[in-house]
Amino acid sequence: MRFALVSCLDVSESGMRLQVPTSVPHRGALVHVRVLEWSIAERGIVRYVTPRGIVGVEFPFEGAAMDQIERWRKIVRAAGDRSEHG
Repeated sequence: MRFALVSCLDVSESGMRLQVPTSVPHRGALVHVRVLEWSIAERGIVRYVTPRGIVGVEFPFEGAAMDQIERWRKIVRAAGDRSEHG
């Protein structure tokens, strides 16, 4: 198990794009993402890794409770609003 502080570059309906400074996980790795600002903790799957440490993580919401999905959608909207006004 590894722990790293990362930067969130982008949020979408299905996951996040992260900048990982060290210990880049491999494609297919299971990761646990905590975002303190939004009080979320999700398990995801690494879908791609670039040589510069950009990691795409997908959150498999199949079978997830509607409140979990709706909470994620609010986060996506909030992230979009922040990037438009920031």
